[in-house]
Amino acid sequence: MKKLFISLCLTITAIFVFAACCSAASMSYDNGTLTIENMSNGGLVVQASYDENGALESVKLHDDVRNGENAITANEGDRLFLWDGVNSMKPECTVIVVGSVNTAEPVTEPKSDTNNILMVYFSRAGENWQVGTIDKGNTAEIADYILENADADVFEIKATDPYPVSYNETLTRVNRERDNNERPSFEGKIENLDQYDAVFIGYPIWYGGLPMIMYTFLEEYDLSDKMIIPFSTHGGSGWGSTKSELKTLIPNGKFVDGYSIAGTEARKDTTKEAVKKWLEGIELPKKAASQEDMVLAAYNTIQQAMVDADIPTLRRVIKDDKTFTHISGMVQTKEEYLADI
Repeated sequence: MKKLFISLCLTITAIFVFAACCSAASMSYDNGTLTIENMSNGGLVVQASYDENGALESVKLHDDVRNGENAITANEGDRLFLWDGVNSMKPECTVIVVGSVNTAEPVTEPKSDTNNILMVYFSRAGENWQVGTIDKGNTAEIADYILENADADVFEIKATDPYPVSYNETLTRVNRERDNNERPSFEGKIENLDQYDAVFIGYPIWYGGLPMIMYTFLEEYDLSDKMIIPFSTHGGSGWGSTKSELKTLIPNGKFVDGYSIAGTEARKDTTKEAVKKWLEGIELPKKAASQEDMVLAAYNTIQQAMVDADIPTLRRVIKDDKTFTHISGMVQTKEEYLADI
């Protein structure tokens, strides 16, 4: 069963039962029956269905709900939004239809304004191989190209003891760290790793392998079961051994094809375009919408279909047993109404 979230007070009893308490109104759903209490005016329910990635698939509008019991067919994962009138544009109450649940523990609000994609990268400025002395490292350049095309939070790995500007002095330190299997420390920490479904991991390739500071990070943070998207810059070695190193450090990571480029190519427009094309081939996880966003999406779908006379959409979102009463008193079925549009 998909993991579902809601931050309202709740009572769960049996299969397909979920109750929510919001402001004055409340509602519960039990095997096809939606029970509404304390609704001050005639209300309506927007029923939103989502695919396995959380994207809105379809909406239905139930505009004849009343206090008491209402027959509504819903599937596991649907969200039912109760509106006390249509002018506030905000739901009075929300209920999520779930499957077999035998506990009533409160859970948290869905990820809304928080991001579900993280970028972690290490990059070194200063004197670089065949590039010269630079203010921004080669890997940081690629990170910026990615961020132009993907919405992600960013954690830059910065060594507590910064690496020297001098290329030769850096080589000496890198050799020592590898020979002694050191774990260089870095500044800062990630507080909310659990909120991320995908992680970009960027690094320069040193002596054909990962910088030891990447070992420090990856041994401290568990990225199991997350989508892992590596990117790197190098001096001619290609990926070297870094792909296998990453898979050893993140044995349960869900790896996708990464992007690697020579440092000498990092600042070229052709590289920026190549990064964009690479990202187009990756299906990044969608960010979960807030409850208000989902209601507005459902409402806007219905309203736009009315404006556009979009018969297929209206046929999909209007209940089959819905009737329409004109100002003259004439009553039409759903199909009669659609035929007149």
